[in-house]
Amino acid sequence: MKMNYHNKKFRAIDNRDNGESSSSTIFPYLQEGRIIHGHYTGGETEKGFLLGKVEENGNIDMV
Repeated sequence: MKMNYHNKKFRAIDNRDNGESSSSTIFPYLQEGRIIHGHYTGGETEKGFLLGKVEENGNIDMV
């Protein structure tokens, strides 16, 4: 089964004490083929960028 994360939004439910994201940080994913990318913001994060690849089993390998 191939996973499609396009236009999905995620938020952290837990983080380490030194983590920069919180439940206020929204991670909108865009997907092109197996590549996932997006800009995120919220909480202590003013602006971030994510990049990853969807593996055959649906897991995401983030860079």
